[in-house]
Amino acid sequence: MRTKPVLFAAGLALLAALPGCRIVKTGAPLPGADAQGSGAAQDPAAKAEAIWAPKLVPYVEGKAAPYPDLAKQLASAPDEAVKAHGYLNKDASTKPVVYARIDGTVVDVETQSRAGTVGIDVDGDGKADVTVQIGPVIRGSALRDGLSFVSFGDFANQIEFAEFSKALNSHVRDKVTGPLKRDALKGKHVSVLGAFFLDPSRPAPLVTPVTFTVSP
Repeated sequence: MRTKPVLFAAGLALLAALPGCRIVKTGAPLPGADAQGSGAAQDPAAKAEAIWAPKLVPYVEGKAAPYPDLAKQLASAPDEAVKAHGYLNKDASTKPVVYARIDGTVVDVETQSRAGTVGIDVDGDGKADVTVQIGPVIRGSALRDGLSFVSFGDFANQIEFAEFSKALNSHVRDKVTGPLKRDALKGKHVSVLGAFFLDPSRPAPLVTPVTFTVSP
């Protein structure tokens, strides 16, 4: 019987006739990729690793302000604070991201949840002023959404954009907070460089760390 080949050929002809349709072989570069696989089709995890040390960390270092100063500025002139120490990525979120340098003492450690956190006291009153994610589950997209040099247009689709955010969080989990001795953090003095969404509803911001240093 020749029914199946005829139907298959007819199906290909129909697809070719549809506007905007194209047949791409398995393993072929996605539209927008060059011969080296760059452009919109670049692997999100590879992109995250490639920009971390040379671009992301220096960018955050240049934007971040000491948290006590940043908190005061956010309370009195939030727009100016975001302009100087953060970024509003209109491609990703309506909430701006701001960057802070946090120096203080760990007063709370939450490791019962996989989305572990530490509470850090920066003013010496014994109460947590900021909450920093230590994982192993790192939540949110603050790192992705706070980058002025990355946009949705750099990716082939929404899925790759989301995967890029996950890749940045995975780097935090593996390289930034992974080496921490969680059971020994309480009472330690720490220095954190990190990002958080500006959310007035939170009493203490939830910070995604870019660097996390524990004093000896």
